[in-house]
Order: sequence, then C-alpha cells, then structure tokens
Amino acid sequence: MSKPTIFLSHSSIDKEPLQRLKQLFIEKTGHTIDVFVSVGSNWIYFEAGHAYARGLRVVPVGFLGVDLYSISPPLGLLQGFNIASAGGLNNLITTSNDLFDYRHELSFTEYEYGELCGLSPQSTSSILGRYGTLVDDIRIDMRSRVDFEFTIEEALVRLRDKFSGDGISCGYSKSEVTCFGVKFYWDQRYNGEILNIHAAPRIADTAFTTVEIAVATLRSGGFKNLKVDIRFKKPVTLVDGSHKLSGALFGSGVEIIGTNVFKIGELVFRVTTDYGDFDENLFSNEPILSFYSLSDELPKSQIGDLVGELFERGVLEIGSSRRSG
Repeated sequence: MSKPTIFLSHSSIDKEPLQRLKQLFIEKTGHTIDVFVSVGSNWIYFEAGHAYARGLRVVPVGFLGVDLYSISPPLGLLQGFNIASAGGLNNLITTSNDLFDYRHELSFTEYEYGELCGLSPQSTSSILGRYGTLVDDIRIDMRSRVDFEFTIEEALVRLRDKFSGDGISCGYSKSEVTCFGVKFYWDQRYNGEILNIHAAPRIADTAFTTVEIAVATLRSGGFKNLKVDIRFKKPVTLVDGSHKLSGALFGSGVEIIGTNVFKIGELVFRVTTDYGDFDENLFSNEPILSFYSLSDELPKSQIGDLVGELFERGVLEIGSSRRSG
C-alpha cells in the first residue's frame, strides 16, 4: 500500500529550512508519510489552485517571515495557520493525523523550531517582528542567590551539562558558556553575582529557545519577573518627553502602572535611553525596551507585537535625532 504524500511549496530562499523540516517531519511521523518539496514561490497560487481543483486539501501555512493573515485571496481564504512556535510545527502533525487517521505524537520542540528559523537567510525572527533588523542587542541579567540558588560557576556548569545532554552545541570555560547566537558569561564587575546573557537578534528565535532552556535549568519561576532588555540600533530614536510617550500609547490597550512603566498582556515594560547598569562605554543614546513577563513563560508573540506598536505609534522612530514635537 502506497504512503500518503504531503506536498510543500515554498520560496527558493527557504530551501534549507524546508529540507530540514521535511527530514524532521518524516522522522516524527515514523516514515509513514512521504513529503515532496517544491521550490517556486511565483507558482504557489497556480500549484495551490491546481491541487484544490483536484479535490486535494490545501492548507496555507505562514512561516519564516510570512504572516498567513496578510495573504490575499483566494489562498488567504483557506483554513490554515501560522508557525510561530513548536506548537505551530506540531499543527503539521495534527493536520496529518486528522487527514490520514494517524496517531503520531506531537513531538516538535522549541529548539527544533529555533533551529529551522535560524536556517532561513531572511529570518531575523518572528519574535521581534518586522522591525527586528533594527535591534542591536538583547540582554538578560540573572543574579546569583536571587534569581537562582547557586554560584555563577555552578550555574555555568549546569548550563554546559544541560546543553550537552540535549545535543546543543556549546563551548565552555569557567567564566563563559557560548552557544549559537547566545553568550552566558560571568560579569565580575558586580562582586561576581551577575550572570549576563546576550542573545543575537539575527537569530533571535533560535537564541531565545536556548535562553528559555537555560532559564528553566537555573530557576523554578521561569521568566516570571526576569527583566529582558532590547537595545535598538542607530538611527532609532525615542520620542522626547514621558507625556508624549504615554500620549502616543493612548488607545493602544496599554495600561500605565507606574512612572513611565506600562503593561500590555503579560508584559510589563518601559522604553528609555537611561542605560542604568548597562556598560556606558559601549552604549550611547539608542533606546532600550525593557520588559518582564508576568507568567513563567516568555510570551513570544507579544514581544513582536509590542515592538511593532512602538514604531507604528511613533514612540520609536527611524531618524537622526530625538523628536521634540
């Protein structure tokens, strides 16, 4: 009896991640489904229409920078989904289970999702949204004996062992653990109490997945109340004046909960050019979005939405100087 076949059509720029997705999907469905991959974004409407006319099920999927809800009819009228996490990848298995009456386990992981995103040359990240190319650095500080119960040296050893056990490539020294797109290092300027985490915006999906694994390894509370700083590049500027900042956010669903502190969804945030304990020798006058999550998990979809809202409402602007008007 022949196997059922899934046909994937995609842009040529995403050939590498789609080939990797094919490999993972076949493995996770026990080699019970064949996958045929076609390169041809210019022909995708024709291919989808041809399949639909033959009575085949067509499921549009938004992935690697494509938002399904921005796709025009007729393809956009079909029932589909976006892939913005491991859950989205597992929807591929769910759809196949429903269509072919299988019971395959939903086994895609967040790390595999990050791996696929990192393979795409056009992917800055779905986490940061369409303004992700304007992000220069992402930083998280964790304090020994406050955010976790052991010393920095012990934390780095735990991270090394966890990554190695999970098959995540990493380098280790007594003061640093490095993975693709992420660096965990011992900042000894503060009496040896700070574990600095820097994540590369270029592969933020992959990097944040690694950071999530690290945070879960080190603290029981996950991301709850753990501050994340996103620093923007030149020439991004911040609107001048806290009253103008709050005025720009009026009507956006944001709540004011403190002096220049706001809440939307599961995120509490502020936007500033006051770098606090950032290294003043490295940073000049670019805005920083600082936020923390009210839940144990990092609400990834809300981060990109928030960044987009800040630009679209004029809180952040691409320009040569801060606006005073």
